[in-house]
Amino acid sequence: VQAGKWRYERPITVSKLAQDMGGTQVFLKEDETFTLEQLMKAICVLSANDASVAIAEGLWGSVENCLAAMNQRAAELGMKNTFFYSVHGLPPADGKSFDQTTAREIAILALKLLQYPKILTWTSMQQYALRPTDKPKDSTNKLLKYMPECDGLQTGYIRAAGVCLTGTAQRNGLRLGAVVMGSDKTG
Repeated sequence: VQAGKWRYERPITVSKLAQDMGGTQVFLKEDETFTLEQLMKAICVLSANDASVAIAEGLWGSVENCLAAMNQRAAELGMKNTFFYSVHGLPPADGKSFDQTTAREIAILALKLLQYPKILTWTSMQQYALRPTDKPKDSTNKLLKYMPECDGLQTGYIRAAGVCLTGTAQRNGLRLGAVVMGSDKTG
């Protein structure tokens, strides 16, 4: 978006693959159309795996093309121990090709994301409803409820990785971040 290639208002039509994505989701239906911004909010607030697939296909033409771009960008950022096999982070079907990273490299990614203020606007939302008829769902980031200064960034969980959180908060003009991986605590 910052490079002018895409706009937040860009419509993205949901595919069958996105509809059938498991894990945490906003229950997209094939042929529904949402804007890039609506789907980004679903990812940032609700960790919606189906929205991740819809964006990958809608912007890059395929999940595979998006993965190539993700891995290229990780390399450009110096994330030498990171390799993405999925756009959603769910366990791999083959049981072997797990996304790989380190807490340090997720911190590198988080610092880069902080350069885009819109991200914090979305990740600081305590609730989101994709459709006007949907009941708002709480953010997967529970720190937003208990720590007023918290404004992001992302949560994740699969059994093999445990509970993961990349959090950020700002107090008295000082921004702090933390990356927690492999926790057995959910709340």
